[in-house]
Formats: sequence, C-alpha cells, structure tokens
Amino acid sequence: MIVFLQASTNNRALTVLQYFQSVVEHYNLPSRVHSDLGMENIEVARFMLQERGLNRGSHITGKSVHNQRIEHLWYDVNWVIMSPFLNIFLFLEHSGILDPTDEVHLFCIHLVYITLINNAINQFIGQWNNPPVSTQCNFSPNQLWIQGMLHFRNSGYKAVTDVTASKAVNLFSHYGIGEEGPVPDMRSDYAVLVPDTITTLTHNQELSLQEAKDAVFQTGDHDGIIAYQVVLQIASFYLNCCS
Repeated sequence: MIVFLQASTNNRALTVLQYFQSVVEHYNLPSRVHSDLGMENIEVARFMLQERGLNRGSHITGKSVHNQRIEHLWYDVNWVIMSPFLNIFLFLEHSGILDPTDEVHLFCIHLVYITLINNAINQFIGQWNNPPVSTQCNFSPNQLWIQGMLHFRNSGYKAVTDVTASKAVNLFSHYGIGEEGPVPDMRSDYAVLVPDTITTLTHNQELSLQEAKDAVFQTGDHDGIIAYQVVLQIASFYLNCCS
C-alpha cells in the first residue's frame, strides 16, 4: 500500500519530514522505515531513531533492489506518471519554449506542473491502493492494511497498538533539530541538491500567476502546455517592467 507519494520543487530533508508528518498523522508512526542513502531522508531517520529507539532497525538504509514490490512500484511510477511529463518537457525544450538554464522558465515549469504531477500521483495512488488483489482473496491494499491492524491488535506491537488504540499523539510537537539527538550514520557525499529557482516576483504577482494558471486549467488544458506559456508570458512581463 502506498502511504505517501508526492512531488516537490526541492529535496530538502525538512520537506520530506513534513510529508512524513502528514502520513504519521493519518496512519500513526510505523515501527520501522526503510529509505535509500539520500541526505533528504536524514530528518526522518533522526526522528525515527528518537521515537522508536536505537539499535533496533528503526531506520534502515540501503537499496531496494531486493524488494520486488517497491521496484515494481517505482517502475509503474516512472512509466505511468513521469514518462508523460518527461515527454512534455522534452517537447517544450525542443520547440524552444522551455530553456532549462533560465530561472524564470524553471520557476514557471514548477508553478504549472507541480499541480499536474501531484494530481496524477493522487490518481495513481487511488488506482494502486483500492483495486482487489487476486492473490489476497480480492482484498484491496487498503483493506489488507486494516485487516492486518485488526489481526495483530493484541500482539503488543507498538506500531499496531498505537493505531488500534487511536493514540493520535502529536509526536512532532516536541521534535526539533538539535545537536544532542541521535544522528543516523550517513555520508554527506550522498547529497543531491535540487536548487531553488530564484525570481524577484512579489507575492501578489505570484498569486496572479496562480490565478492565470488555474483559469487556463479550467479551459481543459490537461497537458499544461498552454498554461505554461501563459504563465511564462505574464512572469516575463512582470520582470521586464520591474527591471
């Protein structure tokens, strides 16, 4: 079952932690988390070690090549979600509409397509989590998760009892980044930086770009190509007027 999958315009550790927090608020805190060695996962690792304890595998790092289910998931994510958008971006670039070295172009691409990508992701999650699984008595992944929680409700497993006892505790209220907390053993050379796009647009100008994007979407611009060009034209006008 997919508990969270979301696109972002950056890969900061705090961004990943915020997404993880939203999952914990819905499903409660898992017993263990497995992630790759990317530095964007370090705050989730720190939090899991703090809440679930050291030396018990609270946060496991490493490649997922031996996990067929997660490999299957990533294959489908790349094929169903990412490939169509990649083709759009390549089309825009080859048409001379998108310059990947231009900060304004990147800002407009992020503004328009983060919404479309996350909409596609949400549809994908629904299609993944809700259909019946023939090898599991036609239960859906969502139903299997609920069934598992009920089956192990008297097992004494902390992650299960937190769910069945409805202990909706805000674990993040006392969590912060400090020098004293346990830090996972991670190398800094695993970091991949996704830089922020830099523009001098005002808050009101950015709001007007959002409104323009939404207006174009309502006309049926499902691939975002027209919305991107409209947003880019307005953003360029704002920046040229202020320069």
